[in-house]
Amino acid sequence: MRRITIAATLMLLLSSTTHAEDKKTYLPTEVKPAEVRYDGWDGSLILGASMSLAQNSNMVGVTDGIGWAMGLLLKGNLGYIHGQHEWANIYNLSETYAYTSSLGDFVKTVDDLSWKSTYLYYLKRIPWLGPFGEFKLHTTMLPGHDVQSESYTYQVTRLDGTVGPGTTNTKFRLSDPFSPMFLEESIGAFARPLNKPAIVLEAKLGFGAKHILAAGQFSVDKVDKDTKLITIKELDDVHQGGPALSVGAKGSLADKKVTYNALAEVMFPVLNNQSEGDDRNAAELANVLMEAGLSFKLVSWASLDYTFRAVREPQLIDKWQVQNNLLLSFTYTLVKSRVPAKK
Repeated sequence: MRRITIAATLMLLLSSTTHAEDKKTYLPTEVKPAEVRYDGWDGSLILGASMSLAQNSNMVGVTDGIGWAMGLLLKGNLGYIHGQHEWANIYNLSETYAYTSSLGDFVKTVDDLSWKSTYLYYLKRIPWLGPFGEFKLHTTMLPGHDVQSESYTYQVTRLDGTVGPGTTNTKFRLSDPFSPMFLEESIGAFARPLNKPAIVLEAKLGFGAKHILAAGQFSVDKVDKDTKLITIKELDDVHQGGPALSVGAKGSLADKKVTYNALAEVMFPVLNNQSEGDDRNAAELANVLMEAGLSFKLVSWASLDYTFRAVREPQLIDKWQVQNNLLLSFTYTLVKSRVPAKK
């Protein structure tokens, strides 16, 4: 009887141990995607071609109008995360030219070379809040021209107010390669209260500085179709600094087949290099940027993309610069983003 009791006790112990081990083995180890953070370097690089329908209004170095176009694009990102530190870099190169029978010439509709580098530090006690530093570069790679279907007289107004004699042609060179060049730096605090695949909401508040290297470049000021006169304005360098605010949102839906982004920024240049006689205040000289994008992934290598960009920089050009693009993009991934093990 004693042996039976001992054997039964051993069996119970073994059973409970096995059950405990099973529970330990089959406990769920995965966490929600929004809670996962990966340490180390990660990046991607995509090469693509596009067909687009573009509309431009008052964009520096780009002819106004609507037309079909074809182009190339190269975009990528490189980031590093370690503990509370995050450093993100986004690169973009887009070149699109259009040909219309009315103009009889190739016209640049999209010319964008940009780099955005952002550093974020997440506070331990409030992980969605912290300080940031950011740098932006935006320019063009190729020369820009104003192209007309018939001859116009181009009359240049210089910075000192003098007006040139005028030249008659169907084309006028507005900008050189890598001009104008826009450089921006900002520091301050950021908040990311929502950080989910469907929506990432972020706001930044701080002090920004802006430098527009545009000396020797030109923009179309007025077009008089009756007199066949186009007034050209000479541009100058702009240097500004002041409080800045930005609010943005992005995310993906339908298993990443639909992605979107939106951004609004404003900077009040309390510090600037206004020319003599310009008595506009910081509110009147406020720089405004609005961007939005929507992308539908048709297949793994093709997508339909819409982008919108509106810029107001009164010290450079006192007009809204507006650009709309609808592109059918065909892409090939040169460097694929890694998929690290979950922590």
